[in-house]
Amino acid sequence: MSTNEGDKRMITEEVRLWKLTRRHVRERLEQGLIKGAILPTGSTEQHNEHLAMEHDTASAAHVAYQAALQLYPQTVVATPEPCRQMRRGPVASQPSQDLLQ
Repeated sequence: MSTNEGDKRMITEEVRLWKLTRRHVRERLEQGLIKGAILPTGSTEQHNEHLAMEHDTASAAHVAYQAALQLYPQTVVATPEPCRQMRRGPVASQPSQDLLQ
């Protein structure tokens, strides 16, 4: 396999939106390949001395990446979005209509 073929294969199998070029996204959309996206969310917070502060977001992004690989080429992973505790409680405990407002 030539370098160009390997590069093309690597790029076309990529599911992380932030790693794709505008052209690759446009082509996949025009071909009707992308049907949905996974939006990983996580907080940046202390985890005592044993875990990095990125743990929640990094874990969510990893799970989303593995799921999108299984759903390739129909699904991409959007850039992870930070979340935080709100006055009304954690985002995960809110009814779905609250998340869409």
